[in-house]
Amino acid sequence: MLFYIISQNSLPNALQYFNERTSNPKRDQYSSELRRFPMTLQFYSSTAYNFVRSQFHNLLPAPSTIRKWLCTINANPGFNKDVLEAIKKASEKNNKPFVCNLIIDQISLKYGTTRKHGRRFGYVDVGVDPFTMKPIFEESIVQANHALVFMIVDLLGTFKATPGYFLIHTLTGVEHANLVMIMLQLLHEYGVNVHSITYDGDKVNEAMVVALGANISINSPKEKLYFSHPITSHPVWLFPDPCHMLKNVRNCLAKLGRLHDREGRLIDWTHILMLCKIQEDEGVFAANKLTARHIHIEENKMNVRLAAQVLISSSVKNKHSETEVPCEDDFQETGLFNFVFDVPLSFVQEVVRYVSGFIVKKFKESCSLNTCQECFSCIVGEPGSAALIDIKNRGFLSYPSEEMFQLCLRIEQIIRASSDFISRKMEDSENALDDAEPTTNHVDEYDNAEEEDDMEEDSEEEDDDG
Repeated sequence: MLFYIISQNSLPNALQYFNERTSNPKRDQYSSELRRFPMTLQFYSSTAYNFVRSQFHNLLPAPSTIRKWLCTINANPGFNKDVLEAIKKASEKNNKPFVCNLIIDQISLKYGTTRKHGRRFGYVDVGVDPFTMKPIFEESIVQANHALVFMIVDLLGTFKATPGYFLIHTLTGVEHANLVMIMLQLLHEYGVNVHSITYDGDKVNEAMVVALGANISINSPKEKLYFSHPITSHPVWLFPDPCHMLKNVRNCLAKLGRLHDREGRLIDWTHILMLCKIQEDEGVFAANKLTARHIHIEENKMNVRLAAQVLISSSVKNKHSETEVPCEDDFQETGLFNFVFDVPLSFVQEVVRYVSGFIVKKFKESCSLNTCQECFSCIVGEPGSAALIDIKNRGFLSYPSEEMFQLCLRIEQIIRASSDFISRKMEDSENALDDAEPTTNHVDEYDNAEEEDDMEEDSEEEDDDG
C-alpha cells in the first residue's frame, strides 16, 4: 500500500507523529497543534479527509474523534458564556454594540428523566449566577416540565442567538424578573443593548411585568409600557406577542360566547356562527375567509392565520348584510384589529418598493452590459428613494424607479383582489383530482368480480363432476 511505500522523510510532520503514535501502546492526548491539521482538512472537505486518511492507512483520527473535539461547547442550562463570548467578538469586530430584542418563551418538555455520562438529567436546573458563580436556586429533585428560553434578535440585521435557557417546573413573576435583570446586565457587558422584550400572554409573564416596574393595563391611569435598564437606565419597551394575543382573544370569544369592550359594548360569537352557516348553505362567500375551520377551534387552536381571519373587519362588515342582525358593536370591536391586519398603505408601499428593487436587481444580473442604457434608466431609481431598502441594504440591493414601482403596485392590487378566486380555483382542482382517483378502484373491483366469477364457475364444475 501507499503507506508502506512512502518514506518517513516524505511524510508531513503531523503525519509522522500520527505514524509514531500508532506504534506506541501508551498514547497521549492530541495537542492543539496536532488537532488543527485534521480538523482543518475535514472542514474544507470531508471527502478529501476520508481519502487522505484511507491512503495513509488510517493514520489520521476517525471522523467520530473529530466530532468529539468539536463538541466542547457548554450547553448546560443557565447563561451560556460561549454564546456571549461569540457575541462580544462580533460586536468588537463591528466596532459597535448590537441593538436587539429579547424574546422570552416557555417550551413544554416531556415529563421524565434520563441518565447520561454518569449524570441524571430532567430535574429543575437554572444554572449559576454568572456574577457570584453560585446556584441561582437550591438544588432540586423536582422534575422539570418546561424550558424557559431567552433569545435575542438583532433589530438592524439578521443576527440571532440563544444566550441562555432554564429547566423549570414553576416560577413566580418575581423569579422571572430576576432572571431578566441578570440577562440584561450580562448582555450589556458583552456588547448587546436590549431595546425591547417580547413575551406571550401567560399569567406568570404578566406578574413579571409588574415585578419589573411596568404597567401594561389599558384601564390603568398609570400606564407604563417600559421599565428602566439596570445599568444604562434607558427604557426597555415591553411588547406582548401579537400572535399569542390574537389566539387568546379568539379563544376567549369562542369559549365564553360574549365579550364586552372597554365601553361596555357587546361582542357576540353567535353572529360569526350565523354568517358562516349562511355562507355554507347558500354556497356564496361574501368576500371573507370564514369557513368551518374558523368555527371549530378545538382542532386549530394554534393556527394564527385562522384567528386573524375571524377578527378582521372584513368578516364583520359582510356579517351585517348577510345576517340582517344589527351588530354594530361587533364591528366597533374588531375594528381595533385593523391596525394589525389591514396594513397601513405606507407600509404596503415600502414592501412593494423592496420587491420592485429585487426584480430590478435580477433584471440587471440577467442582462449584459450591451443592453440599452435607456432601458435601465426606466427601471432603476435613485438611492434613498425607499426607506426599507435603506435599512436592509448592505451594498447589493437596487432601487426601483417610480414607473417600476407603480407597475408592481398594480400587480399587487390585482393579486389581492383575486386571492379568493385563486384559492377557490386551487380547491376545485384538488377536488377534481380527488374525484379522479377512485377510477383505479373501479378497475380493482372489476378484477375482483372476475376472480369471484371464475371461482364460482370452478365450484359449479366440481359439483357437476361430483
